[in-house]
Amino acid sequence: MRSDIVPGATFPDYELSDHTAKRRKLSELQSQHPMVLVLSRGGFLPQGPPPGPKASCNSIANSKSLNCRLVTISTDNITETNE
Repeated sequence: MRSDIVPGATFPDYELSDHTAKRRKLSELQSQHPMVLVLSRGGFLPQGPPPGPKASCNSIANSKSLNCRLVTISTDNITETNE
């Protein structure tokens, strides 16, 4: 674990490829809006897939008082992400 990622600290401004392979910085995605950042990893479990971005989106979509950007950083490759 990185020592600079702690509660209350500014999260690093990572630049990663999005689902279309375009490079984007977190600051670009956030702009002036509050942002919820979800860190996920995929994989298949016998009892079903783990909760991931879709579950996060549903939770946020059902909250009428939350107006923010939802960004998910996943360890999955593009094929797994698209599945």
